Amino acid sequence: MIENRPIPSELQSQLDGESICFFVKADKEKTTRDLWRVIRGGLFWIVVVGGIFTSMVYELVLGQPTNLNIGHNNLTVSPDDLSPLYGFFTFGAIFMLPGLVFVLLGMYGFSKEGGYFLGTPRRLLRCNSWKEYSAHHWSDFLSETNIFYTNSKGNLILTLKEKLTTKKGKKKGNKSVKMAEIDYAREINKFCLEKISHANKSFKQ
Repeated sequence: MIENRPIPSELQSQLDGESICFFVKADKEKTTRDLWRVIRGGLFWIVVVGGIFTSMVYELVLGQPTNLNIGHNNLTVSPDDLSPLYGFFTFGAIFMLPGLVFVLLGMYGFSKEGGYFLGTPRRLLRCNSWKEYSAHHWSDFLSETNIFYTNSKGNLILTLKEKLTTKKGKKKGNKSVKMAEIDYAREINKFCLEKISHANKSFKQ
């Protein structure tokens, strides 16, 4: 479960003499499932907003003049001269912009490499693509994991006990650590479950 590649200095300096039980590099920062969810959400937004604006000028789509109330003005617009609708189209494009941003973010995620994950008998260490380091003791996790595969690569999700907090201070769901597109996913999942279960039992005693 230890890939033949150099361990980043950010992780090496935090080992503190602990033995390395597994070491892998994630091919992606987000799981493929999450990326497609973002893309589908963006496309749905674009289709809905585009459909609303198109329905307001559907006669033009059919090649017929249409009447529009814009502000306090009643405009008759023909397919041969769309200049009165430049502001209308600009407004619609601005409304569709969030959907386009989500689609682009999802597509960018497919090319963004994930971080490095290193497991020791006591902790899970991570160094992301921005060279930022984080660490969690096994007792920080719930005794449940989610594993699924994309082609020959595995996606492993560990759930933290720590809750997500909104800007208003409300708790919703749990934070998680996602190892997206990794080798040895089945073996690492088994190791993590054993360490998490043992740590949680010791924590209760």
